[in-house]
Amino acid sequence: MIIVSSVGLVGIASAAFATPCRDGCREQLSETPANYIHPPLLLAQAPSADPNSVNVIYVSSSTGNDSGEGTQASPLRSITQALRVAPPNTAILLAPGTYSVETGEAFPLILKPNITIQGNTENKGRDVVIYGGGVFSSRVFANQNVAIVGANAARLSGVTVTNPHPRGYGLWIESSSMVVSNNTFTGNIHDGISVVGTSAPLVQQNSFANNGANGITVYGSSKPEIRDNDFENTGFGINIAQQSEPFVVGNRIAYNRDGIVIQSSARPVLRNNYIEQNERDGIVVIAQSLPDLGTPTEPGENVIRNNGRYDVNNGTKGLTILAYGNELAMTKNAGSVELAGSYQSGAGPSAIANRIMGSSTEEGGQNHSSSISPINQAASLPIYLPESNVTPLSNTAPPPIPVDDSEAIVIPVPPPERPQPVMSAPVAAGSPPPPVRLQTAAENPSTGSLLLSLVRRAVTSASNPEENSQTVYIPVPPPQRQSTITSPPPAPSSDILRVPGGNIPIGTGGGQLPSQVTAGLAPATTAGILGLRYRVVVNDTSSQILQRVRSLVPQAFTTVINGRSLIQAGAFRSQHEANRLLQQLRQRGVTATIEPFN
Repeated sequence: MIIVSSVGLVGIASAAFATPCRDGCREQLSETPANYIHPPLLLAQAPSADPNSVNVIYVSSSTGNDSGEGTQASPLRSITQALRVAPPNTAILLAPGTYSVETGEAFPLILKPNITIQGNTENKGRDVVIYGGGVFSSRVFANQNVAIVGANAARLSGVTVTNPHPRGYGLWIESSSMVVSNNTFTGNIHDGISVVGTSAPLVQQNSFANNGANGITVYGSSKPEIRDNDFENTGFGINIAQQSEPFVVGNRIAYNRDGIVIQSSARPVLRNNYIEQNERDGIVVIAQSLPDLGTPTEPGENVIRNNGRYDVNNGTKGLTILAYGNELAMTKNAGSVELAGSYQSGAGPSAIANRIMGSSTEEGGQNHSSSISPINQAASLPIYLPESNVTPLSNTAPPPIPVDDSEAIVIPVPPPERPQPVMSAPVAAGSPPPPVRLQTAAENPSTGSLLLSLVRRAVTSASNPEENSQTVYIPVPPPQRQSTITSPPPAPSSDILRVPGGNIPIGTGGGQLPSQVTAGLAPATTAGILGLRYRVVVNDTSSQILQRVRSLVPQAFTTVINGRSLIQAGAFRSQHEANRLLQQLRQRGVTATIEPFN
């Protein structure tokens, strides 16, 4: 049974938000009075469970059709259409694929109250990509280019969000409260998430990597809970400004320009974070801002270490930062930072610390991320993996594009290993998707066990001893040659692109190397074998530029293509993966271009 419900929010009674958009939320937003004052918000609350009230809409960018019924057997193609027709209390389940303008999306995607969008929460949406952006008219920051606009009591889970616009934001949350969990925000040229106005979302267990300016920006008087996320390879991991009071707990913030930047008169509370290996400073505090890094009664338990210049850089005038109970060296801080001793303060902990922590401190003065604030757990939803749609990041597999044979590289292909059952996404070969028509959880209580039945089927067929009873083992003599061919190592998951020595740098592009070679087909080139369509090149081949490129792509190399000397930084199946590397190079001051293979 599918058990899902919308995220509750206390204190919202505005008709502008309680009434669902019938003809698209853009029109409704434009009709909101200019002098409208948003009501005060509370933090996103744990969802209530009422499975009988939940509608389910299925969407697949590769097999769907926007004139379909939105069922498993007849999914829609675009999130845009699903949002257009979704009534309140609806879960929109996304199949693996890329959702972009080419697949019918109209950006920005404007969420609606009490609507859940979910892709694959098990891998943080690695194979469910929302790619693009459009103009959104913010009431507090004018026009912005945004991929997704949040809404009260909405939820976004299990997707990758990328906005390649020069000032692109991934998710924009303005004076609303929602839950954002188990997503990946990467390749957004400005911010992964921007929280503005009087917002109070929960942002939990997401990955923020390779965004341009900030992983998350918190503005206005927002009070978000930012919990258990990863921030890396970005300008500022978290940027906190104006009168905001975020609660930042259990995050890993590493390998950014600066870890956390706190400015204006912000009053954040930081607990149980790992802030290390940032290029310049771990925490930067300027203007009249004053973070709470730990008090005598509420130790911070942050680990702040091994940052390039300072671990804590207090650039304020006349303000002392309390930083009790952290792993923090005394010799690597700037400004007034109180690490230990007796301290009396009439103000006490900030309002958000009192509100969230309450009486959560355990005996002995020890507190942990799991006890500071209850983790908001989502109600369970199945992961939509139709058997006819398992190709990630692209709608159809691109055909191999041949290149000049003079550049061909012979790749020895080892014999395929015996296939093993895939536990996370088992698919029975040749089995069409079942013709299931599911409108609500109550109409089909077996939907929640769909994946379980597939797993059982895969495990049963793989482990049945009767099927293996006729196996004949044939001894194979050792090869006469001394050289051996070993299987290539798995592709790394980090953003540093690794490639076989001497070959072109290959981006994964969401695909994998073929496990076998079809009889009669023998592609003559690397691009032909891997289906590569785009390469990222740099025309400047100077040693300084090459060194800068290799700081991002260690095995980039110089080559000659059509009589031109250039640096080849990567080769990809999809253009959006190529564009991601292009933007990363530009952030390092390297001018690069994308060229198709021909």
